[in-house]
Amino acid sequence: MAGYGEVDEEALVWAASHASGGAGEEAWLTDHADFSRLYIAGESAGANIAHHMAMRAGAEELPHGAKISGLVAVHPYFLGSGKVPSEDSDPTMAEELVKMWCVVCPATTGVDDPLINPLADGAPALDGMACGRVLVCLAEMDVLRDRGRAYCEGLNAGHGHCFHLVDFTCDEAVRQDDAIAKLVNR
Repeated sequence: MAGYGEVDEEALVWAASHASGGAGEEAWLTDHADFSRLYIAGESAGANIAHHMAMRAGAEELPHGAKISGLVAVHPYFLGSGKVPSEDSDPTMAEELVKMWCVVCPATTGVDDPLINPLADGAPALDGMACGRVLVCLAEMDVLRDRGRAYCEGLNAGHGHCFHLVDFTCDEAVRQDDAIAKLVNR
């Protein structure tokens, strides 16, 4: 795996490589981890990287049948064109975050680069994410709060990704949650 977050993706593949049950480099992982229930998480830029890891794992299987069960995105660092209301809470900070993106990723095409805007044209569809559970934590005074909200709305669009969190009483959600409960409680 190459590209943005390459080291993190390699770390995920390394951890998943222990799922075969062999001795591996870390016997503790082989002996104690449940590779059918991996979770990835990150804060700020780390949440962005975790998102991309989950997307990449959805497109390319992890070794030995390891599965990502969920993603936790804490105060995700997502940008995009078009002003959102939360950016008005601290316009200077909002501008600095855009400048920082351009420094961190000098080859970027801008704030609608799919690496920083998962909702941009050309970004992979969110329903291709490797996991069905996503927790997004947003802070009330965060200038990127509305970008995080838009990400949540994108995840919940239609009857796609995480639909059961929006309408948890619909028949499909109940069946899905029952199946998850049965799997977890085995």
